[in-house]
Amino acid sequence: MKHHHSLYWGNASEIKFINGLGTFTVAGRRVPLQDTAANHLRLLKNYRRGMALRRDWGEMDFLEILHHVNSRIKKFENAVGECR
Repeated sequence: MKHHHSLYWGNASEIKFINGLGTFTVAGRRVPLQDTAANHLRLLKNYRRGMALRRDWGEMDFLEILHHVNSRIKKFENAVGECR
């Protein structure tokens, strides 16, 4: 049985959400990723921890999402390391 949210929330939507973590201010203005690399990295790691608690993945592929998160974490670990 498909859940109602599976009609509009799939891998592409989740990846778009993940890519946007830490890239907006409270006022909704976009900020450059290089200015938020450490914040983005922290949010990605917290998202990954939260994945274990999520019970309903709907039509999303858990392993694809996990792979994407891990790739983004590696990218931002490199970016933060270069800034130090």
